[in-house]
Amino acid sequence: MANALPRFSTSVPASTNLSAFVMGAALLGGCAQSPAPQGSVSNEAPPIIAQKAVGASTMAEPRDVKSASLTANPVLVPFEKLSIKLDEDARKLIAQLADRAKSSSRLTITGFCDRRQVGNARDAAIARAAAVRDELAKAGLSIKKVQIKYVTEIGDKHAAEVQFHGG
Repeated sequence: MANALPRFSTSVPASTNLSAFVMGAALLGGCAQSPAPQGSVSNEAPPIIAQKAVGASTMAEPRDVKSASLTANPVLVPFEKLSIKLDEDARKLIAQLADRAKSSSRLTITGFCDRRQVGNARDAAIARAAAVRDELAKAGLSIKKVQIKYVTEIGDKHAAEVQFHGG
């Protein structure tokens, strides 16, 4: 009996085991270093494809937003450390980016939140990217062009970066 495997209870329906497996796989997929397979969340909001960003910039940016940053790629949209809401300066910056975003073939918006400073950093980082995406959508951007990623390993960086592709 040295090679005998433990028997699992069969009182749980197979569909429950499959559901638990799928749910676990989905939760663990967000933790992988490589981009997760594309999926979406449906709740009348634009789809969110949250992926852990690889190779993101590592420096925290100053709160100051200069007009020269409008032509940068990516453009940094700063957030307060414990906030997922856009302040008035961020809304103005996003309004200035709207035409550039609409003329781009696609956008990647990466949310940043330092996991050493915020307990639910992954959710906060995704929410920050989604807030930027939603503000761009209000300005007429097709949300089908947007991919959302997140980064929680960079110290003291609480922001979202808008990366423009093509145009």
